[in-house]
Amino acid sequence: MKCWFYCFLLILLSSLSLPAQSNEGTTEKVRLLIVMGGGTYESSVFRFFDTLDGVSYTLVMSDTVAFKEDFRDQYDAVLMYNLSSSLAEPARSNLVRFIESGKGLVVWHHALANYGDWPWWYQEVVGGRYLLRGEGELPASTYRQDESMIARPEKAHPVVSSLGGHPMHLYDETYKGLWISPDVEVLLSTGLSTSDGPLVWVGPYQSARVVVVQPGHGSSAYFNLGFRYILRDAVRWVAGSLE
Repeated sequence: MKCWFYCFLLILLSSLSLPAQSNEGTTEKVRLLIVMGGGTYESSVFRFFDTLDGVSYTLVMSDTVAFKEDFRDQYDAVLMYNLSSSLAEPARSNLVRFIESGKGLVVWHHALANYGDWPWWYQEVVGGRYLLRGEGELPASTYRQDESMIARPEKAHPVVSSLGGHPMHLYDETYKGLWISPDVEVLLSTGLSTSDGPLVWVGPYQSARVVVVQPGHGSSAYFNLGFRYILRDAVRWVAGSLE
């Protein structure tokens, strides 16, 4: 009798742990290529990827391997969570082909520091860049770990629709001194002094959907329910399965 009662209680509690999320309008899963390597992260990120419902993913731990061949027909979107100073041919050309074909791109956290020698990438596509070192009049960007912040939606958009227009609390790493294009569309921001403000934005590129998600350093972000939905919906939106 006691065993039955405790089993029932566990089932009930688990059913209440997450709000119901609808996949209405999604007929098949987004085919996502996740690119990692070079950056630091907690191992819990691999469990986090499994929470991205509506998404079927392939994980590759090197951008040169991930983009070594034309992959336009294999994936609907790329999630970049890597850290790489440059990208050589033929990987560079294959990534350009993918983006210019209208496929989706999500640039996540330390991937903002990618490809500092490629202005087309960070100026026209991403719309932002973390500077690993100073360049001319621009000082190196800075980061601050274990920051508590309030993140507020700046406008109604499918990527942040799960927040219902309400602010959310994040405990994460902040970036300061980024180069951010004036042409980005900011979706989520914070007033914290150790941040530039914008946390999630739509990149300026016109031929494909690009979303930048700056938070995401560790498990406090990975398993924050609001953040989890934002990253999932960013993937789905850039892939065209969420409108």
